Amino acid sequence: MDAALTMLAAGFSVIPTGQDKRPLISWKKFQKQPMTKAEARRHFSNGALLAVVAGRVSGNLECIDFDDPATFTPFLELLALRFPGLPEKLLHRQTPSGGYHLIYRSAAQVRIPAT
Repeated sequence: MDAALTMLAAGFSVIPTGQDKRPLISWKKFQKQPMTKAEARRHFSNGALLAVVAGRVSGNLECIDFDDPATFTPFLELLALRFPGLPEKLLHRQTPSGGYHLIYRSAAQVRIPAT
């Protein structure tokens, strides 16, 4: 719950998930507005895991997901050739499954595709 409240205060929209990474709630509305502190206390009181909702709602947060770890380093090398110094500015995280996330906030507004 503390992590959820901290992330909300930092401008991120969060949702609770189970160990299988599946949302524990209907989270469509949190794609447009972050939950309130009261909602976070209610949804995260049971030890749920936390997922961050990317997009405009989280300050134009974007995440590139590399399921195949062998593609991550070559991608960073190509990115560095095209945009020197950029890879060092991006947040890199290894996922529990061995892949990687490349996380950043876009200067341009993230568009939500029509559904």
